[in-house]
Amino acid sequence: MGSSASVLDSELEKPLDCSDLTSEEDLRNEVQRLRNLVREHEKPLRSSGGGAVASEPSSSLTLLGELLQVWAQGDFSDEQITNRYHPDCIVDCTADVEHPRNIFKKYHGIAGAKEFAENFNVNISYEDPVPELYQGPTPDIAMMKFTHIAKNNITGVKFEKPMPVIQEWKFLDGKVIHVKYNFGDVEDLRRVFTN
Repeated sequence: MGSSASVLDSELEKPLDCSDLTSEEDLRNEVQRLRNLVREHEKPLRSSGGGAVASEPSSSLTLLGELLQVWAQGDFSDEQITNRYHPDCIVDCTADVEHPRNIFKKYHGIAGAKEFAENFNVNISYEDPVPELYQGPTPDIAMMKFTHIAKNNITGVKFEKPMPVIQEWKFLDGKVIHVKYNFGDVEDLRRVFTN
């Protein structure tokens, strides 16, 4: 496993260069290639007090999956956010959209994560959400492609077609430390949320 492990290490240490990924299919293929590379060398998950260990390759996917299950049940409580987000977390939802409540911004810390959850629950509802989870380029990162039709709850306006949002979730000590949202169609985002 020595030489093949060094191939994995060198691949995972490279910065992710997406400049040649010109289509959704290219991105999907690159994510799948990285997932396969990690899977070839993946060790079984260890458990620490019932939770997945963030240093193991698939634990970021496990942690993100658990968070999505809680959200699907409608639990955005302060307790859930405090238990799942790191005190120094950043939730980066920046987009070139002028929303009256300024929801498309960076949120910092537990208070920011709570504000993020409140803003997105009050202002947005989702139709036909389709989350796809992928192992990120390093074991502490999970990627999610979240395709949905969002509706502005204030105006009732919604996306014309499903929009993909590529999200990068980074975990530290079993909690979310950084999330970056990359919105697929900023023009439609503006149309729906600039009111």
